[in-house]
Amino acid sequence: MLGQYLGFAAILAVAVAAAFGATFLPEAAIPYLGLLPLALGLKAAWQAWKDHRDGGDDEVAHQRRRAGRARWRSQRSPSPTAATTSASTCPSSPPPASAG
Repeated sequence: MLGQYLGFAAILAVAVAAAFGATFLPEAAIPYLGLLPLALGLKAAWQAWKDHRDGGDDEVAHQRRRAGRARWRSQRSPSPTAATTSASTCPSSPPPASAG
């Protein structure tokens, strides 16, 4: 339970710091911050496509594919953190009936 509070506090601290940091940007630039995740994803896709196109038979590409498969296998089941968060936010029993 303490870990959940610490994790939430860390996420909140990063969000507050980003909000204060955004105040230093020109107001016209704020909407474009949403393009940052898209650009990062496109860059990763481009790199994967290049590796695939070039054959990717070198040892580094083989290790990357192997690590990716291992990561995929480990992500097929929910992580303990996700399970704990879901369990703590989803009510397991209906709320008590109010008297009155």
